[in-house]
Amino acid sequence: MKEILYIQAGNHANYVGTHFWNTQESYLASEDAENAPIDATISFRNESEHGTMCPRLLIFDWKENFGTLARDNALGTERDDDGGGTGLWTGAVQSIRQPPIQRSVYQEFLTNNDSNQPGKHLPPSQDLLRGKVRYWSDFNRLYYLPRSLQPINEPSEWDGPRESWGLGQDTFRRYNEDNELMEGSVRLFLEECDALQGIHVINDCGTFGGFTASFLTAFEDDYRKTPAIVVPLLSGLDQDLNVNDGLLIRGAIADALCLRSLYDLASLSLPIQPPVQWSPEVWRHYSDPDRSDPFNTSAIVAPFIESATLPTRLAGGLDDIVSLAAKLQHDARNPFGELSGNFPLASISSDSLSNPVDFSIPNYLKAMHSASAACRINVTRGFSGEDTKTYESHLAAQLDAAHHHSLGYPLPTSFPSFLLPDNAIEQGSQSLIATTPDSTIGTIKGVATLSTGTGKMPALLRRYATFAETCLKKRAQAALSESGIDLDDLRELVNDLWAMHDNCGAIEDGV
Repeated sequence: MKEILYIQAGNHANYVGTHFWNTQESYLASEDAENAPIDATISFRNESEHGTMCPRLLIFDWKENFGTLARDNALGTERDDDGGGTGLWTGAVQSIRQPPIQRSVYQEFLTNNDSNQPGKHLPPSQDLLRGKVRYWSDFNRLYYLPRSLQPINEPSEWDGPRESWGLGQDTFRRYNEDNELMEGSVRLFLEECDALQGIHVINDCGTFGGFTASFLTAFEDDYRKTPAIVVPLLSGLDQDLNVNDGLLIRGAIADALCLRSLYDLASLSLPIQPPVQWSPEVWRHYSDPDRSDPFNTSAIVAPFIESATLPTRLAGGLDDIVSLAAKLQHDARNPFGELSGNFPLASISSDSLSNPVDFSIPNYLKAMHSASAACRINVTRGFSGEDTKTYESHLAAQLDAAHHHSLGYPLPTSFPSFLLPDNAIEQGSQSLIATTPDSTIGTIKGVATLSTGTGKMPALLRRYATFAETCLKKRAQAALSESGIDLDDLRELVNDLWAMHDNCGAIEDGV
């Protein structure tokens, strides 16, 4: 057993993570658990008192983003919303409280269903989700250990903007000191592991970049050489960025600082661009998604992240975080890889497998490069024997690629399947009109690819280095005063980014 400790930090990261964990819960529902292709013990631990499988997970986010999770999580202690006594005061007391957050309609769907009444009429689960998700916990399907939930008080206005890198570092330091995070929750999870495989991190760069980098540094100090897959959700760098736009500048500086920290702290890092930077091909598989709704956009990218890292969770699999990273490191100095692929696939053909979408590179850089990857790992989902033959014929020239073939990607009732065309969902669409909370809507086919050496990653690093250099030359106040760094820090960042660019080991064209 090679366990993984999972870390999620930030609101968008937790939207993606909630989809990820709802998918893992679907594997637990397998009728033949002993022969299931996914080893649940890698990601879950058995909570002996309640007999519940709980994620081996730490969730960091602003307290307000947890919704009703802290109150309704059955394995935790409920908040005392009734208030305490009035102490020695015997006079009248006027209590002023905010109204409690109401459960989402989907959570009511999960809670009120009686599994002993299989004939009970239930509304279509998708009607409970469309336009009704307020928090990532609104569509959560799992129970968590109390130590998994790590709500953080949002900084006040006078502390500085949430995107400040320095503020994120200070927030981690204070939180760790006040809550004994590393000596408490982290150590308890690790002591329960027989043979830790490593850590799997998803984080927002903009609001939790400094926090995550400080966490990883503290983790490295205590548990040296622990392998780490890190998926940073970038704020994004526009093709033409105004160095006087404070919000965009802080986000881009946070991205650059996060990438620099991961160069040293991650075994494998898979940067993800924000939805506004995704190529048009990303959206062509979906039915009118709301591109500003994190519930929709996180559901689009989650199958790629879950599938690409699936080899680390396979029962009897030969891959772990170390081997996955090693297969992609054509240059040992470069931990950065690209995430791409095709999801969902209604049919498997040479045409449908062509033009995979790339989540790691902004669309404006994609057209500048046509180099083949130096290293590649492909993971297919739900392919039949005939599908696999077509797929292998299409990729016959990819001598550099390793391949994994696994079961279809499951769609729990929490997945916004209303985004998908009916012909993309296996097992029929009848599940869409009458479901129980424990059922899945069906499965989808797809391919997720990890690759390195395409020339695109050095192009991305070049963009950030050039941007930081411009800020340095212009002494952009927005890049300095509100990012928690000074001119010397910015100068060092520029030098480091260029060094990272030079060490990527790929030749750029057209930049």
